[in-house]
Amino acid sequence: VKKEIYNIERHKKIKGFKNGRSVAVKSIGNGESGEIFIENTSLIPYEGGVSIEEYQRRLKIIDLTPYKEIHCGMESIYDNVEEGYSVPDKVILYLRTNDNLCAAPGIYEHPFISGKNLFGPEISSDDIYAWERETWKYVLKYGLKLPKSFIDYVMSEKGTKYIENHAKRDEIFAEILKKYEEDPKNLTVYVEGENGVPYDEF
Repeated sequence: VKKEIYNIERHKKIKGFKNGRSVAVKSIGNGESGEIFIENTSLIPYEGGVSIEEYQRRLKIIDLTPYKEIHCGMESIYDNVEEGYSVPDKVILYLRTNDNLCAAPGIYEHPFISGKNLFGPEISSDDIYAWERETWKYVLKYGLKLPKSFIDYVMSEKGTKYIENHAKRDEIFAEILKKYEEDPKNLTVYVEGENGVPYDEF
């Protein structure tokens, strides 16, 4: 994500970009030329936008899923899975929030199901951490491990406040949270309008 934002910054037409534009970049994570859709172009500096200082601060966002198999980095997802691994439900709910940082149009093969294609990647972020939108499914179904620092943050009062605030401005997440509070067995429930593959099919 950092590399793609850097490429966008260098793009000759960066000045005057509005939110929700697709812009050309040299790479979209799989080594091919293409376009990347920036949901929130306030992440990058342009005339009338954020300052260079703010841009540099946002580049410090911690990537939770830097994996080449999902076109988000150079590490291997297979090196960071553990059978029987689990996290508190609150962490899964946190990962289901959907503040989009950016999305790359494309198709890639599911790293754990041969022949199954997924769209994206799409990156969510709370402005401190960033993760691919399907991360919660990888954690629950395949034991993808998360940094302790992230889990501790989510379990803190700051994590609680972020979840509560997100539910106030995202109707789909509010419905996810409501169903979970009614019955914790609904942790993986698919809500109409939600992006991505339903958990049962993942």
